[in-house]
Amino acid sequence: MTRIRFLSPILMAPVAVAVLVAPADAAASSSAADWVQAVPEPPLPAESYDPRPGVLFVPFEDVTVQPPPCADGTTQSNSAKNCTGVVSAETTIPAWGDATAQQDLMTGLQNALAPYNVRITNERPDDYVPYHMLLMTDMDDMEAMSEVCALAPLGCDGLPRNKTAIVLGSTMNCMERDPLAAALFAFGRLSGLEPLVDVPDDPMTVPQDTMNPPTMYQDMCNMLADPGNLQCLSSIHKLYCNDMDGVQNSHQELLGVYGPAPAEPDTTPPTIDSIFPEDGATFSTSDSWTVSATASDDSGYVVARWDWVDGIPDPIADSWFCKATNRACPQEFMNSHGADPSLPWDFFSATDGAPAGTYKFRFTVQDMAGNTATQEITVTVEPSGGGSATGGGSTSGGPTTAGTTTSGGGDTTGGIESGGNMMDGNNSGGCSCRTPARPVDAVFGLGALVLGGLVRRRWR
Repeated sequence: MTRIRFLSPILMAPVAVAVLVAPADAAASSSAADWVQAVPEPPLPAESYDPRPGVLFVPFEDVTVQPPPCADGTTQSNSAKNCTGVVSAETTIPAWGDATAQQDLMTGLQNALAPYNVRITNERPDDYVPYHMLLMTDMDDMEAMSEVCALAPLGCDGLPRNKTAIVLGSTMNCMERDPLAAALFAFGRLSGLEPLVDVPDDPMTVPQDTMNPPTMYQDMCNMLADPGNLQCLSSIHKLYCNDMDGVQNSHQELLGVYGPAPAEPDTTPPTIDSIFPEDGATFSTSDSWTVSATASDDSGYVVARWDWVDGIPDPIADSWFCKATNRACPQEFMNSHGADPSLPWDFFSATDGAPAGTYKFRFTVQDMAGNTATQEITVTVEPSGGGSATGGGSTSGGPTTAGTTTSGGGDTTGGIESGGNMMDGNNSGGCSCRTPARPVDAVFGLGALVLGGLVRRRWR
């Protein structure tokens, strides 16, 4: 087997963290007004959240991953950026298995996760969609201590939705593994499940019985392997076990995180309920206006992206070309934003008017089933006194009918990525809740860009 050095396990106590981060240059620029201003994300309660659909991406081609900081300078692990704390250096995970092994794994995953609202795919989702990535390999790491040949960060309460797990060929304490059972253990870790003991039918059991590998998460409260050293808050597990200490119901926790699978496949794209300004709107340079949209979906959860397609000033082209979920853009929406259809998807506000010119924007929204809707708008700004504005003088607008809609295509919360457990050998980089500052530039000599939005991170 090929030997690779993965990041050694780190034992860390879970810490509840709430961080409010403003870009580092915001204070320096706050005294200068500018026409492009961020719209702050609304505060979110530190309470239980409703289940949200999930996505598990299982690639069978070569994938090169690297540890944080990611290639774009951000410091949190993100599967969409091939950035993970389970490797210590840039590492290429080669394509795994033959066609039969790949099909067996996918069938096993689909059967095991059939009760939950989780989409399993071999096609990489769009970068603004939060998804977990599961990498399979026959590479070994004899310094890793995992007893199930799997390295995965622990996503307490299932809150992080964009992490990466790696199933190895062997480790110090795992000379033989069942690919499906190890993969299910890794997915459980990503979803907030901790190791169990003496429950041979549950894939969270450590060690696993490779002669009779577990293939389904059990719907009963089973004994945690190390209840005195939990990495997640005990209250999370107790919620599903009548407030009992030291036990975990793997099946019920996954239902609580992802919800039950829909009765029928979801092929209906989200609806763009309103967008402002309307396509073809005209403003004067003295008008204030906000680029915004609202969207909804029958699943109750969507993610979205705004793109500045044409007319973006050169000085802010690197910092304002898009705003999206999953840290896909310099400007961010929290992944949890899409759980409340009443929240508008605000791109930016021209609070003091915008320079004369033509600006084009694209709004795209997607549900976790991969259904997508998109609409483009073009806005013209004329010099003040050049005639009455159409749709101007307002920071909000009425709903419009969604434009072009297509089906197909394609949870960051940031959150807390709890430390690994020495017993099960999994690794995590701990909490990394800060976003690097983005460039803050002058626009047409009108002053420095004011980034008024705070990046909020939520954990319960």
